[in-house]
Amino acid sequence: STEMRDLIPDGMNPDDNGYLPIPLPESMRRIQTSVSTFFEDTRTQLDWTGMDSTTLAGRVRFGNTQGHSLISVGSTTGDEGLLYILQDANRSSGTVSGTTATIDGLRTGTGNYTFEVWSTGADADVIGTITGVNLNAGRATFTLPDFDRDVMIKFRAAA
Repeated sequence: STEMRDLIPDGMNPDDNGYLPIPLPESMRRIQTSVSTFFEDTRTQLDWTGMDSTTLAGRVRFGNTQGHSLISVGSTTGDEGLLYILQDANRSSGTVSGTTATIDGLRTGTGNYTFEVWSTGADADVIGTITGVNLNAGRATFTLPDFDRDVMIKFRAAA
């Protein structure tokens, strides 16, 4: 979160460059706090320092969308990863409910997976935790908790 701190120099003059001229608005501060909370939360115990991941592009699909248009982006090491799912507001709206997500290409033989689903935006928090998800040929399928716009997911194989 230090990247977004107020960078106002002690002696501001017209030649200063690269500084925010005023502090961030409260709504941006709340989102900044949410990102920091997501990163610092240790329930899933992601190894942020050793995360040498590959993209999940083309490896995530959804079932039972009930007409909702979902888009995903993410990455995984095979044992752990991150997944962002958003509802394309240009094509659908309302509560996404009972939808399943399937992720291909996870490392088999690493045990059960835990998926920690977070709300996004200001005041983000965990809205659901799915534990004990077994792989089927490197594929994990789980049911998402209800959401309206988007969710961020941390996932990790049991140690």
